[in-house]
Amino acid sequence: MSSGEDSTVPRRGFFRIARETRLVTNSAGRTKALTCVAPVHCSGQTAAPMDKPQTMRSFVKLLVTDAQASVSFYEGLGFERIASDPPILRLQWGGESDVYLVSPPSSLKLEGRKGMGVLVGFRAGSDGVDAVAAKAAALGAHVEGPTVQPWYTREVVVTDPDGYRLNFIEPA
Repeated sequence: MSSGEDSTVPRRGFFRIARETRLVTNSAGRTKALTCVAPVHCSGQTAAPMDKPQTMRSFVKLLVTDAQASVSFYEGLGFERIASDPPILRLQWGGESDVYLVSPPSSLKLEGRKGMGVLVGFRAGSDGVDAVAAKAAALGAHVEGPTVQPWYTREVVVTDPDGYRLNFIEPA
């Protein structure tokens, strides 16, 4: 795998978008350019190199009050830490779903219940919803389900330390 040049595209506000293009060669000898994109804090520091190429279609950013507690919780559920460039921590579920845990500036006060009316959804993976529910319970999280839904999925909802509700699903 060879790497293209890093470039950083400034954006308005507190974050900028870091971009890195890499050339990846598969086992059949075909080469494809992949572009990694991630938000980075505008603190004057240069963006850390992104160590895992991706074809990210979507992601979720969650504002957290205690980054270390949140990372411990998410890693305990089975998320993989992909990058750590405070105030942003990038995690990934099942090699395909990205979650950015963001510590907001101290001037921004997070009040009230977070994520009201929103479920952040993930496929449970090969271990299934029962394993996710057991891990969450062992971490002391509030767990709802498993429940079989009329749309033919079996689901569990886990509440993270900040009150965000994570919905893990598998076929019923």
